[in-house]
Amino acid sequence: MIYLLITTSLVERNFEERKRRYTNGITIALRRFKDVANCKIIIVENNGRRPTFLDAFGVETYDTFLSFTIKFISHSLPAVFAGHYLDQGIYYIQREKYLGRTVIAYIIVQVFAWMCIFYGLFHLLPLYAAEFQGTLTGIFFVALFFVVQTNFITNAQTVLGKIDNVVEKNLQTHPGFLQI
Repeated sequence: MIYLLITTSLVERNFEERKRRYTNGITIALRRFKDVANCKIIIVENNGRRPTFLDAFGVETYDTFLSFTIKFISHSLPAVFAGHYLDQGIYYIQREKYLGRTVIAYIIVQVFAWMCIFYGLFHLLPLYAAEFQGTLTGIFFVALFFVVQTNFITNAQTVLGKIDNVVEKNLQTHPGFLQI
């Protein structure tokens, strides 16, 4: 999903000039992005709850930047905490070698934990999940959830490095390996 955030400031000073420029710019943006697949345009207006000329564009608007920010934070913090503590839990299990020395076992456990978390989020907390599905804050939730899991990234790099070494070794001993 591609998000185009258009921020506006509808202050009284030079209002007609601002209105003309916003109308022109937003019209051009809507025309250029209307055929882009998976593109969502959001207008953020810092004017409080009142009708404005921006409502005529027919796209999603947030009437105050504060409400947008609060919504963003309320969806981002749980992602950071859930992602971080899941990663730390797997790190502890791996450090104590509960599943042995094989890195892939910890990756499988962590992926299974992801599935449980997202199942719980979407099936046990449907109102919370429905509020941000397909929105910018939802994308940040998922991105932050995975970005804070540095132990998983390290484990994945280890496994991919071993696979790379095996492929490289096979290419040296069998020159026709992986040729189509």
